[in-house]
Amino acid sequence: MPKTDWDRKIKAAGLLKIKDLDSNIIVDLKYSTPDNFMQKDVYGDFSDAYLRPEVANKLILAQKNIKNQNQNHTLIVYDAFRPRSVQLTMWEIVKNTPQANYVANPYKGKGSLHNLGVAVDLSIWDTKTAQVLDMGTPYDFLGALAEPQLEQFYLKNGKLSAAQIANRHILKKAMTAAGFSPLDREWWHFDGFERSIAEKKYDFLEL
Repeated sequence: MPKTDWDRKIKAAGLLKIKDLDSNIIVDLKYSTPDNFMQKDVYGDFSDAYLRPEVANKLILAQKNIKNQNQNHTLIVYDAFRPRSVQLTMWEIVKNTPQANYVANPYKGKGSLHNLGVAVDLSIWDTKTAQVLDMGTPYDFLGALAEPQLEQFYLKNGKLSAAQIANRHILKKAMTAAGFSPLDREWWHFDGFERSIAEKKYDFLEL
């Protein structure tokens, strides 16, 4: 689908483009490139980040939290609203593989909270060094080292440093203070609503 059609349909459904709200937030949709765990571009021409208005406003607040702590820091968004059609494509790639544990089955319930426009994947970009903060793993690292719930274990055995964990906590503090909930398996993933609330409020958008 051409990018203009994506934009028109998503905006008609009431979602907001993040760059329209704060141009300082960097958008680098990894699934619009082969630079992801699937090594495939599943978004095609689509390269903008959208969220439901209530969640978008929380993200803007999180950006302010980041800036208040360090003016050289800004959020960098790797994924936000994800059409269900893309979720179906991702599922076909990973089903019957170990990677399926990290991708929501689109045939169950309403799929991923990304499909409802209430989840965001992101990190922190340092404008002074022109690189992301070291979080111990890259975005989309499918493994235990990326799990916040195991940080102390990996700190003790030397696979994560105190500085890497501190960087994760900078992100987590900014996001939770803005009303997001973290995911215990991925340091980069945050939900704007609990699933039970999100599924009552929203449906996925077919594109």
